[in-house]
Amino acid sequence: MPLVLNSTQVSSSSMTLPSDIIQAAPLHITFNSGYVPPGFFTRFVVVLTNKMELCFEKDIGIYRNRVTFRYQDPNSTTIEHVIVTDCTDVIQIDVQHHHLNQEVVSFTKICQNIRVLLEDAAKEVEEILKKCASGQTDDNKSTSYIFMHKFKYVCASCCQSTPSHYIKLSPANQTLVCCENNTTKYRLPTELEEVWFKDTNQATEKPSSQRIRSPKPSEVMSTPAEPGSLSMPPPTDTHIHENPPVDPTHVFQSHIAKLCKTISSDVVAVCNECYSSDLIGDGTYSYVITATGVSIDDKATRLIHDIESQLKSSINKQEYLSNVIEAFLRVNNSNLSIVAEELKNSFL
Repeated sequence: MPLVLNSTQVSSSSMTLPSDIIQAAPLHITFNSGYVPPGFFTRFVVVLTNKMELCFEKDIGIYRNRVTFRYQDPNSTTIEHVIVTDCTDVIQIDVQHHHLNQEVVSFTKICQNIRVLLEDAAKEVEEILKKCASGQTDDNKSTSYIFMHKFKYVCASCCQSTPSHYIKLSPANQTLVCCENNTTKYRLPTELEEVWFKDTNQATEKPSSQRIRSPKPSEVMSTPAEPGSLSMPPPTDTHIHENPPVDPTHVFQSHIAKLCKTISSDVVAVCNECYSSDLIGDGTYSYVITATGVSIDDKATRLIHDIESQLKSSINKQEYLSNVIEAFLRVNNSNLSIVAEELKNSFL
């Protein structure tokens, strides 16, 4: 950011707001390094200016470590303030909303639209920094960008005096969350947390009077048949043969050898995608990224077997494997995409 701009005091916790303003629970962009990588915040702000409008209001200001944007949904009459702050260890996003008695677009839908813009901007910045970092040092050693980011949601339920910590969706029930301070107890998200998670597809659902429904058994063949015509009785359950459910663990295990061989050429990229989606543990990520004197094949094997272990212990195995497949498909590797599609077709 320009040196002429002043810095402002910041903290990675929620702000004190006027009573007429609603603020979503803070959203954090965290990094595996434990700090915001050099150049990330500046480029993140620049990329966001192509997606939102910079706010130059006198009482808000623009600082070297905090920038405020204005965002308006095309169908909404309200303007949201999106505050992006460099807290040194994380980038904090605060979305402030002026509540109206009658709102055309819900605050939930607005927050989820903003989240998509933020995620796209973060990915774009990461790609920019990867290109900037790729090269060689003076002694011909290759260089690369090794930082990974994650979006995490700050807990708004615990006492504000406790240090900032995060909430996570339940793998078995996507309507429940737990916080890092109590990982064994799940609860409903608060009103300020649920704006990041609630399914907005319900907002576009047709009224019950317009929905297409299946006919009741008593309504089948209710019209009298004409003389001489043939009528077939409605099908009964005895004619329906359902295939037994496929075990996602068995499906994945049948592809382990092929996966280990396929991801060897892109093990770091695959590891990054899986880690950013919370599909593997910190130990495996650190091993693949930083371990020296270890072959690529060993790293690939460690990664695949960690995924297998996570899959076995997952409450919702089908959802976990679906997320793994999506992570594989995001890697620009045609051979891995083929195996990922095979996995998808095997259990879906």
